[in-house]
Amino acid sequence: MINHAELLAENYRLKRRIAELEHNQTLLRLDTFQKTLEVFLKQHTLSEMLKIILDEATHVLGATGAFIYLSGSEPDTLELRSSYGRFYSDLHSNITVNRGIIGKIWNTRERVINLSIKEAGYPILPSDMPEYLALFPMKSNRAIFGVIGFAYENQTAILAPDILNILESFVNLATIASENAQVQDALHDSRSLVNRITEIAPDIVFIHDIELNELTYLNAAFTRILGYPISEYVAHPIRAVLSLVHPDDRSLIGDKYRNLAHGVHDYHEFAYRMRSHDGNWHWFDARYQVFVHDNGQPHQILGFLQDITDRRQADVQRLALQMERDRVELLRDFVRDASHSFRTPLATINTSVYLIQRVDTIENRAKHLDLIKLQVNVLDQLVDALLMMSRLDSGVSLSFNMIDLSALLHEIYHDMSAYDSPVDIVLSITGELNWIFCDRYWMYKALSEIIQNSLHHARERIIIHAQQQSSSLHITIEDDGEGIHPSEVEHVFERFYRGEKSRIRGGLGLGLSIARKVIQEHGGQISIRSELEQGTVCEITLPLIERDN
Repeated sequence: MINHAELLAENYRLKRRIAELEHNQTLLRLDTFQKTLEVFLKQHTLSEMLKIILDEATHVLGATGAFIYLSGSEPDTLELRSSYGRFYSDLHSNITVNRGIIGKIWNTRERVINLSIKEAGYPILPSDMPEYLALFPMKSNRAIFGVIGFAYENQTAILAPDILNILESFVNLATIASENAQVQDALHDSRSLVNRITEIAPDIVFIHDIELNELTYLNAAFTRILGYPISEYVAHPIRAVLSLVHPDDRSLIGDKYRNLAHGVHDYHEFAYRMRSHDGNWHWFDARYQVFVHDNGQPHQILGFLQDITDRRQADVQRLALQMERDRVELLRDFVRDASHSFRTPLATINTSVYLIQRVDTIENRAKHLDLIKLQVNVLDQLVDALLMMSRLDSGVSLSFNMIDLSALLHEIYHDMSAYDSPVDIVLSITGELNWIFCDRYWMYKALSEIIQNSLHHARERIIIHAQQQSSSLHITIEDDGEGIHPSEVEHVFERFYRGEKSRIRGGLGLGLSIARKVIQEHGGQISIRSELEQGTVCEITLPLIERDN
């Protein structure tokens, strides 16, 4: 005997099972559609994508109609961008955002379910359709993109939770498509703007793909400045454009590029030259920026090249003009100071010659002849000093060799001690001195000039002290003279400069200038410190080179 209750229960279970299978099949199809849609997003326009979404949604869910409103071209308007069924007749029609149920959903961003079309109100939707609506806002974060609606004949079907979930999934797909279109449009507009800007930019702009090792972009300034067609360098190996770089600058470019491509640096600024099509060399101020992948690996170099040729030429001309002015000023000062230095001994000689002609005794004549000889000797020393200074200024080629400075100091000490002077000279050397790399002749002249200058000012004693400190050698020459006035210390190394006391003693004013020039040519430093009535100390520092054993 058939049990009707059991049959009814079994029939109910079968229906539920069939519904579950259909639901699972729908979800599987929706998942597959979503994955397919991700590919389509890259290949179709927004209108095509929205039509695909609505066609699939109505087919899967059995809707009798569907539509999508998006922001219109006019302010505060919405445009029907895609539709299905009887809504198709209103395609591309506009409504304002403050009218009807569509405007309400746009403003509130809340969905409305199970609303009859008649309740939605004319003219937003056809009012003679018996269907019911499910309306959803298309939103992402705080941005709203549009409103999507689905129409159903069966009021209860639209209220099923599973149906609502699937509807929400299609709403999300439509939102993703709209959002992607907005991003693509913005990106396209941005790229178009950047391209327009770079094409009219006065500087050369390029993009170098590190992985391909070729240029992927060059703007029109490349042709305007250098005269080469862009097609010969874009999509070609980077060595094509590097061949235009001046040979003397290629190693610099290579080093900078390696640092950028290997991620050692992410930015560089430097200058180099490139040859134009007409054979001229252009100077560029280059700025390179590296772009990296998410994993930190460099993949592109963006470069800006500013043509600074005119500025460089102006700088060279300005420097040449300044050098010429300095040369003229130096020559003028030299003539003035040299004339003054020559005038005094020549005046003394002229006076002595005049007096010799008028004296009548041999003794008086001999006295004036001795005075003439003394002044001639002064002139001879002055000429020697001027020639020496001239050789140094003209860049005399120094003969560098390894010299035992200790032996050189002893030689100077013995030579100076032989002078008929009441001043004692003391030589003090602390420890063993390493040899130095120097020109022995010029170093002898420099140290001798300093010691002779001290002899002119010392009262009783001069102390010459030398010692090695780390990688340098220090020499001090100290006298117990009257010292130098603070206002004169900074001028003692100037040519022909003589303090008040030096003028009285008749110094030439070139000895310390020669000494400083020689010390500087050897990579050393020289300075003077002095206090009135406390004496003067000259300090010399010379670089050391250790002697091989």
